[in-house]
Amino acid sequence: MLYLNTRTTQPQIGMSVQPGTLEMHSTPPKLDMKSKPAQANVWPSAVTVDIDTTACRAAYGLKSTAVLVAEEAKKGFQLAEEGTAKRARIGTQLVKSATKMNVFAANEKAKLSQLPEALIGLAAVPDAKITVQPSVMKGKNEDGSVQVSPQPGSLDIQYTPAAVKTYLDRESSVKLWTTEGKYDVYA
Repeated sequence: MLYLNTRTTQPQIGMSVQPGTLEMHSTPPKLDMKSKPAQANVWPSAVTVDIDTTACRAAYGLKSTAVLVAEEAKKGFQLAEEGTAKRARIGTQLVKSATKMNVFAANEKAKLSQLPEALIGLAAVPDAKITVQPSVMKGKNEDGSVQVSPQPGSLDIQYTPAAVKTYLDRESSVKLWTTEGKYDVYA
């Protein structure tokens, strides 16, 4: 007997699926602040008190070395002039009265008859000169400052869309063959 064997193959569609991906990387925003505090660089100077007692001390007879030296130099110069004048006067008298016997005694008597003058004076003691320099504020204030520098955040998004590929994995086919006298299992 003659057998007709058929074998059919259905088409097979293949699919390759790649899922979609979404990657997100973010950097948070930052706020940098630099601050400098205010400073009070101010201070008072010391009060200065200057007391000049030179006039008071001079009233009591206490003088500075420079003033005392100047006065004594002036007094010495006057005494030297007076002594020179006195010696010249005595010399002149001696020349004029060379015939008289007791010229020196007469001069000494003349000296004794002239008593020195004594003066008593009353005067108020002058006040001391007081000079006060008040305290003065020195330095200056320094203002504070704040510097703000914002740095924005960033968001990095990488999106890969999903992909589906379809392809024909196996084509459809019909195979026919005949066998005689036996059944073909392959069919």
